[in-house]
Amino acid sequence: MKNFMVILGVIALVFSVSGVAGALSGTHIGTRDLDNYKPDSETAALQAILDAANITDDISFYKKIEFEGDIKSGTQIYDSPIAYYGVKAGDAISFFMLEPLTSIDWSTEFVNNKGISHLSAWTVGPGDPPPPPPPPSDPVPEPGTLVLLGLGIVGLGVMGRKARK
Repeated sequence: MKNFMVILGVIALVFSVSGVAGALSGTHIGTRDLDNYKPDSETAALQAILDAANITDDISFYKKIEFEGDIKSGTQIYDSPIAYYGVKAGDAISFFMLEPLTSIDWSTEFVNNKGISHLSAWTVGPGDPPPPPPPPSDPVPEPGTLVLLGLGIVGLGVMGRKARK
C-alpha cells in the first residue's frame, strides 16, 4: 500500500510539472539568441522565423514590457489584440504565435527558465500604434472624505470646549 501511494505521488508530480507547458498562450515557433535588446533586432529575428516557416504575416512591433527580479511566468494583458509575442530572458528570446489575443500566459521555459527581462508583442496588419496613455487626472476628494474630515474638526472643537469648562 505504501509503494502504491509513493507511485501515485510521483505520477501526480509529473503531471503537475508537465501541465505548466500546456498553460502557455499560443504555439512556440522558435528561440533565437540576440546580439542586443532593441525591438528592431527582435522583429528581425521573428521575421526570420516566419520566413523560414513560409508565414507571410505583415508584422508590426507593438509594445515592450520590462520586468525586474527573477520572474519566470505570468499573465500579461494588452490594450490591443496581439498575434505574436516574445519572452526575452538571458541572451535568448522565445517566440510564440497565437490567434490575436489581449491576454497571454507566458513562461521562460523555452529560454532555460531564466528570469524574464521583458515581453515583446507584435500585431498583424498595418500596425496601429499603441493607444495614447490616458491624461493624468488630479485626485478629487470624495464627499465622504470631506464629511469625515469635517466631523473630526467639529469633534476636536467640542472636546476642546468641554476641557475649558
